[in-house]
Amino acid sequence: MSAVASSPAAAAPTPTSAAATAPVAAAAPRVDPFKADPKLFGRTVAWASGALAEGLMGAAVGGLLFKVLFNTAYGIDAALVGLAVTIPRLLDAFSDPIIGHVTDNFRSRWGRRRPLMFASCLALALFNAIIWWLPQAWPVWAQVTWLIVFSTLFWQVWGLYTIPRMAMGFELTNDYHGRTRVMATNQFFAILPSLFTSWIYWLCLRPVFNGEINGARWVTLGLSVLIIAVGMLPVIFCREGEAPPRPPKEKRTGIVGSMREACKNRIFLTHVAIRAIAAVGNSIAGGFSFYVIWHYACQGDKTLATQVLGFSGTIFFTMAVISIPLTPRLGRWMGKRTGMLVGLGGNVFSAAIGPIIMTPENPYLVLIGWFFGGTTGICAALFLNSFMADICDLDELKSGQRRQGTYIAVDKFIGKTEMSLLVLVTGVLLSASGFDQRAEVQSPEVVRTMLWYYFGFGISCPVLAFLIALKFPITQAMMEDAQRQLKERREAAAAAEASGGA
Repeated sequence: MSAVASSPAAAAPTPTSAAATAPVAAAAPRVDPFKADPKLFGRTVAWASGALAEGLMGAAVGGLLFKVLFNTAYGIDAALVGLAVTIPRLLDAFSDPIIGHVTDNFRSRWGRRRPLMFASCLALALFNAIIWWLPQAWPVWAQVTWLIVFSTLFWQVWGLYTIPRMAMGFELTNDYHGRTRVMATNQFFAILPSLFTSWIYWLCLRPVFNGEINGARWVTLGLSVLIIAVGMLPVIFCREGEAPPRPPKEKRTGIVGSMREACKNRIFLTHVAIRAIAAVGNSIAGGFSFYVIWHYACQGDKTLATQVLGFSGTIFFTMAVISIPLTPRLGRWMGKRTGMLVGLGGNVFSAAIGPIIMTPENPYLVLIGWFFGGTTGICAALFLNSFMADICDLDELKSGQRRQGTYIAVDKFIGKTEMSLLVLVTGVLLSASGFDQRAEVQSPEVVRTMLWYYFGFGISCPVLAFLIALKFPITQAMMEDAQRQLKERREAAAAAEASGGA
């Protein structure tokens, strides 16, 4: 998709054609930013610890426990549970652009991001604990209303933590490959909760809790304590970069204008398309995964299914830990774009072998899929996250404004809107398959239909995401030229300010 890189319609001006086409070898020797600035690693770790908190925040309300517990233990129809997930996430998506604009323009003695993170961390812990105390005796309409109200409160404050935190990370370094290392550190902390979260449902089923509903209440209460303890780490120990000066009033872009410009950015839209299509497969296949493992691979044995699910998280974590430090090296060796394609191609392979490894004869064979997901999936995600900072730099080159929060918010707005609708679609598809939440054993026809949904979306979406990624245009030469232009502009602005002050 070379037209994306050269078209004047792209939201960021294309760096000079010579730089865009020059081989990487012609560039000046690279200086490792982590060696040039010994404090950068500490700042990166302090910032990335927030990803651990985010994983704990979304472990229950945003995970499988919410969808399955209220469907099977409370007996609420899957479509209604999907509705209770969809409405809050849609409202959350629409508030994200406002949060992104606020955090880009907010000024205080404590910084642009940290005050929002402090308040939202406390609120998230509170709502995470309350939502699970839904009275069982209430009528269905009242139960669904409870879920919608408290889920809405939870997800509204979720953005107040995640968007400012991610924007802080984009400012840690301007180095093209250094950003991959920053995101790798973030991803390491992000996957740490998977050691625990994949076992949440199994833990709720322990006899000591006298029922899975009571188990969910106490397990999530413990999660809330951890959310506060970990979520405050970046607020306390991570310092923000110096806020850029406000542009003149006549040059400022409002929230609507900033969103409009982001949505015209072809490179950004290509990036969003890759993530969005991959998310369709992950959401629908992921939504059916527990049900097909439970009723097909494990032949209705729920305890065995939760064990398989628990081991899947452990394997995913192990492979991700191995892959994360190797991914930045892979990017330096073959380039970030090629590394992204390798990761997405691995996702295609992992999905393609799904029909082979999903078998009642050996339910644990399905863990092979998580083996690849913890390697190639992490690889693709890291490079995609790293490219977001590059996209923001290209936007700054055109607009003259640093709008990391806005781009993160627009990306999240699109992603959350999509995911909210997909949760609803998954619930509708599950109901359409004939699944009976009160039946311990599902009919062969129902199981067969669920398998078709699971493999159909799980295979086709990774293939399409890979094909779109083939046209992603950002290269190292392009970004080096953009960084050179930005540096010259900032130095000129600083010199002009100094001259004016004198």
